Amino acid sequence: DKTLEISRQYGCLKEDEGIAYRALYIIDDKGNLRQITMNDLPVGRSVDETLRLVQAFQFT
Repeated sequence: DKTLEISRQYGCLKEDEGIAYRALYIIDDKGNLRQITMNDLPVGRSVDETLRLVQAFQFT
């Protein structure tokens, strides 16, 4: 996202520094937003937790 436009549209842009927060948006096959996770810059993300969420939403 070199222009920062996508980050801005999704609300995860740290405007004063011109960088995006680490964010995850899970959107189902119908286009419904099911989950938003946004972490501060020093906080990492877990692939295992992301897979757990995706699998959980497949059964709801």
